[in-house]
Amino acid sequence: MQLRDWFSRKHKYELLTDSAHTIKVGSSTLFQIRALRDFNNVKAGDLGGFIGSEKNLSQHGTCWVGPETAYCGDYELKGDTQDFSKQIICVTPAME
Repeated sequence: MQLRDWFSRKHKYELLTDSAHTIKVGSSTLFQIRALRDFNNVKAGDLGGFIGSEKNLSQHGTCWVGPETAYCGDYELKGDTQDFSKQIICVTPAME
């Protein structure tokens, strides 16, 4: 079994880190995601939206961020939620 095959069984998406697939939101760099396998209406190779890190989008379930949507900060999309809202959503911890 090749490493990429093993990785795609464990993960449903990968972060694209080259400059053509990153955007800046404030001081944060967000990375575009690419599907590694088919699930729901997402096909392997589809480009999704942008996230700050893997903590923003679970590798479990069928959750997905659409290509014109971005998540950063402490927000986590999980379960079976798919967001195609065309928004940038950044959640930061409350300051006391």
